[in-house]
Amino acid sequence: MGNTKPSPRYTETMRFFRAVEKAIYAKEAAERLVVANQETLTLNGVSGGEHVSKTMEGDITERGMSRLWESIDRLDDKLIDYCDLVEGAIEIMDALDNPMMYAIVRMRYFDHKRPSQIARALCISARTETRLHSQAMCILYTPMKRWREMACR
Repeated sequence: MGNTKPSPRYTETMRFFRAVEKAIYAKEAAERLVVANQETLTLNGVSGGEHVSKTMEGDITERGMSRLWESIDRLDDKLIDYCDLVEGAIEIMDALDNPMMYAIVRMRYFDHKRPSQIARALCISARTETRLHSQAMCILYTPMKRWREMACR
């Protein structure tokens, strides 16, 4: 097994797909947080913009709930950005003609699987999984660069 340095194309594409993976994790966490906060708001009597009574306790609760709704709105904006990144990654992956490569990239970055799990699921050796992954990253470099250029416009 040689210790060759990965190509710059491979490295840059890996960075992009790791960012996609982090965005997916963040999106999933944010969605769980939104649901939890919405459940809290509903439990505290603030559902769909209803007003809490103006007692001292109700006023404090209403202000707290307003802050929670503002936080949820900010999370929604971030979720939109994450969704754009994930949709872009899916578009980029369409450049892969090899279904095995597509499956490897999808499982690694979208399904959060480790290389050994992917190899076992696809009935291939760990070395074959690594080789196909490396090839996929190099193939995806050009579509990724094109997508980034279009996204920056």
